[in-house]
Amino acid sequence: MFKKIKFIPIILLTLILLSACGKHGEEPLQSSTPSEISSEPYITLTNESGEKLYLGMGNEECGKILGYEIKDGWLTMIHMSTTIEHSVLSIISSDGLIRLISSSTPEWTMASGLGVGSEKDEAMKVFGELKQAGKRTLTYKLEDGYNIDFIVGSDGKLISVGASWPIAGDAENPYGATFGIRQLIGWGTGDAHVEGVISPREYLDISHEGPGEFKVTLNETYISNNKEYKDQFVIIDRTGPYKGRVFNPSKYVASIDVVASGKWAIWADLYLLEAIVTQESSFKGTGDYATLYISPDTGGITGIWKVTHEGDGKFILKTNSFYTDDANAKTIFLECDGPYSGEIEIENPKHASGNIIPVAFEIITDGSWALERVG
Repeated sequence: MFKKIKFIPIILLTLILLSACGKHGEEPLQSSTPSEISSEPYITLTNESGEKLYLGMGNEECGKILGYEIKDGWLTMIHMSTTIEHSVLSIISSDGLIRLISSSTPEWTMASGLGVGSEKDEAMKVFGELKQAGKRTLTYKLEDGYNIDFIVGSDGKLISVGASWPIAGDAENPYGATFGIRQLIGWGTGDAHVEGVISPREYLDISHEGPGEFKVTLNETYISNNKEYKDQFVIIDRTGPYKGRVFNPSKYVASIDVVASGKWAIWADLYLLEAIVTQESSFKGTGDYATLYISPDTGGITGIWKVTHEGDGKFILKTNSFYTDDANAKTIFLECDGPYSGEIEIENPKHASGNIIPVAFEIITDGSWALERVG
């Protein structure tokens, strides 16, 4: 029996908050200098169980509370299990410390009691005059360097509460979100159908903790020449625990079907343009993986690559790209069973103009592998 999950992403809501608090470059004071308003009740979020998340806490401690890994350099968006749409907890960390917390879910409120559904006037009573940082965003800068931010709905009630702690001297990227947005788009225990998906970009990080079958199917829907088309892509079909990164085969994912025997999670990684390209020429790992786009500045993937595989199962090395629908950018270069060691010569596909098409390598295997350009 499939459990149906409706998922509606709120990247826009979080970006409103980030744009409002993203230009604070002053260094927060490290002492407990007294101010008229105590910061602790407003830089700390709590839930009904009494658990606390706060600015400056470590990634590991935060991850234990939430049940998900918090990674430096990402805006991490975790959808909560409430029936309210746009119910998300957003976190940014840098150097192992939480720098920004934003809650648009009633499950996590400020320790002061302010949260989703509170009247704007309640916040005004505490902070007095709030700075208008955007059409719907109000902000207040505490004397100890923390920023308190609210997003207000059309009915005058708060739809998001948050706090941030800028990095000194970095006005362009004050919270260290150098990679992009990491969004939890599906999670559960056992079988599920995830609806309402706005199609993720290239990279999906997927995990499964059960001992039995684990299968993930992406359902594609798109319209061309006024006609609707549908297709399905089985991206994982394994048994037992799983952890890997898969290159999304479709730009038009509308829903996801999961067959699982234990806890599972699917993350979509939306990289910033400057972070999605790599100049690295050596990669290694265990299990499924997709590299970043190999930089056209270094000739893309053109060259001689040494490939090794240690495992008894199938091994596939191919390329993929969201930059074109050209079949040459989605080529299988090697497919074998069992161990492999050898060199293959690859030519990077090009546009009709002669420019290099950015492509990424995708590795499909349950064994260990290595990939290195040697010529």
